[in-house]
Amino acid sequence: MVAPINTTTRLMRFRRVLKSAFGVIAKTATFLSIALIGGSVSSWYAVEGGTRFNTERQGPWVKWSNAGRLGADPYSKVRFNRREVLVFNADLAKRYEASRDSDGRVLHSSCNYVLEGARLSNSWWSLAVFDSKGELIPNPANRYGFNAATVGYKIDGGFTIHLSREAKPYNWLPTARGGKLVLILEVQQRLGSISIETDASEVMLPEIKRTSC
Repeated sequence: MVAPINTTTRLMRFRRVLKSAFGVIAKTATFLSIALIGGSVSSWYAVEGGTRFNTERQGPWVKWSNAGRLGADPYSKVRFNRREVLVFNADLAKRYEASRDSDGRVLHSSCNYVLEGARLSNSWWSLAVFDSKGELIPNPANRYGFNAATVGYKIDGGFTIHLSREAKPYNWLPTARGGKLVLILEVQQRLGSISIETDASEVMLPEIKRTSC
């Protein structure tokens, strides 16, 4: 007499194998997704915000240490190539960016700000305000920035620059309808020097204070 085939047991075994296979596939997919998302996020942050190995920070200001260098790290290259920005070699000029005020709040054209700083050594410098796309903010006064020769200094040698929608006396940069703002400060080497210090602490950068919003 032939023994009956236990189809129920075989079906249960098949289900267990299938369930185990799906578990492995699900874990593998989860791992790959986390790795892909994590890698993308970390790469985006390295390009947009910078890391310790390619940026120096002083208050709200960020300096890309490898900007314009032949041996620049890939994140710095991607950042400036994507923005189609022509930058000076970091050995010859310092380029600082600020998208937040000194209290860490995002710069926005709906608020008014004051930049207060001391004379930036004997170097030539320029400061301009842009929107988040890296474009100058159109305005009837055609004011986009100041430099060491055009800014009005105070008696003590320092300077104050206003950022606001409405006109302000003395040094004023209009920001109406600019949305999120980005300040770019460039400090070039002294005349006759073949290089410039790369330590951000060598330059006393202006504070960015929000006065109203």
